[in-house]
Amino acid sequence: MARSLEPCQRQPSAAGRVTDFYWRPWIRVVYLVFTVVVLTQGMQLSLLVPGASPFVAVVSFLATFTVKAVMGAGFVIGLLCLFGHRWFCRWVCPMGVCTDAASWVGRRLGRRARPGVPLGQWIVWLTLAGAMFGFPLLVWLDPLSLLSGAFLPKSQVGSFAAWASPLCFLCLMLLTAWWPQFWCARACPLGALQDLLKISANTVHSTMRRVEKQASPPLGALTKPLARRAFLGMALGTAGAVAVDWRSTSDEPVLRPPGALPHPVFAGLCTRCGNCARACPSQIITRDPGQVHWISLSTPTLQLDRDYCREDCVACTQVCPSGALRPVSLDQKASITIGLASVDMSLCLLGEDRECSACRRWCPYEAIQYVFSDADYTQVPVIDPEKCTGCGACQAYCPTQPYKAIVIHRL
Repeated sequence: MARSLEPCQRQPSAAGRVTDFYWRPWIRVVYLVFTVVVLTQGMQLSLLVPGASPFVAVVSFLATFTVKAVMGAGFVIGLLCLFGHRWFCRWVCPMGVCTDAASWVGRRLGRRARPGVPLGQWIVWLTLAGAMFGFPLLVWLDPLSLLSGAFLPKSQVGSFAAWASPLCFLCLMLLTAWWPQFWCARACPLGALQDLLKISANTVHSTMRRVEKQASPPLGALTKPLARRAFLGMALGTAGAVAVDWRSTSDEPVLRPPGALPHPVFAGLCTRCGNCARACPSQIITRDPGQVHWISLSTPTLQLDRDYCREDCVACTQVCPSGALRPVSLDQKASITIGLASVDMSLCLLGEDRECSACRRWCPYEAIQYVFSDADYTQVPVIDPEKCTGCGACQAYCPTQPYKAIVIHRL
């Protein structure tokens, strides 16, 4: 009975094998090509890569207790997996094509698949429990998010923190070549979730049949290990989420894109897929090197020295698959505060009796006025906190070098 927990143990019929042989490889390759195109070209369709994951959709729902449009594809695919075991893995998953290729290389080098601990199920239970208590521990291990994060925008090629996701993807391919099918069969949380959905559906179906026959459903060898694993995984996930919340502070010195959830929920729910950076027309979204909080490693931050968060753009909030960035409309953009501008008069050109009006001229919200200071006997920029959203236009267009006289700070 315990062997039925392992993925893909059932042998399909002869007709099914013929159908799979002709259609399945082509469909998987087509979706892989589609994935590469939308990720490399920075299209809005990049949402469909990590957004198609039922694992991300379920975790996002448990963490935010809201249903968003971005979860739709994930929930639909999850429902389809109830009727076909590992349907997504077998027919669609682009990461599966990559790991199959790595496994083929490993077999050519004499490596063989071996049994092991079902890490994927542990990852699922840990993350689901953590999501319910404010910090999804391992949602970034979703395979579609890992694949998506491996494609860097051109603006981030020189960032060390941005290479964390590509290096993780490369290590995964090397591990799969050394241990063929390790990821898909043992470690993938998306595949494990599909296994659990199928097991749950079969259990419900068997229980209903037993009830119809007025037979008592016994606890078999299948349900006991699964129940123990679920209990321990949920307990560890809860403990991990509580520990992270206790050790973390609610304030961060780094700037986040508009619509970002509070820390540490944002750091836990962010999949590190890179969709927001690819969608940003200003190319101001970079990866956090984790210098302040290790749990924030590779999450999106804002660098406003060269450009600013434009008042007519909400692209990053529309392509986040997990809800770490709440969807924001253009009408809501002016009421969302990223940070607050502050001026260092020791650097400001006005403090040197030189003329400059760059910050006031470029501020799209008219939040900066010049007021005469009796103390400094010169005009000084004054920030209206009611109007300032922290978009960074003043910082981007401030002419002082190498340090800006006006910068945006996190509130």
